[in-house]
Amino acid sequence: MQRNPQAATLVIQVQTGVTAAGKPMVKSKSYPIIDPSATDDQVYAIGQAIASLQQEPAVAIERLDRAVLVATPASSTTP
Repeated sequence: MQRNPQAATLVIQVQTGVTAAGKPMVKSKSYPIIDPSATDDQVYAIGQAIASLQQEPAVAIERLDRAVLVATPASSTTP
């Protein structure tokens, strides 16, 4: 099986307030222009930089990857 990365999306979850019950209200902001070859550390650093510009506090930084899975031929063991 071979995995061919196609796209990556950065998702930043921000807290926009609290409910009447005191639970946090969270909204997700997606940035689908991330290079799929970027490392997790690079994506996290980008997420932190963007989050620092937001008015609401970030509660999570996520990375969503999309890839195509391709079957590879089985290796032959015949002499």
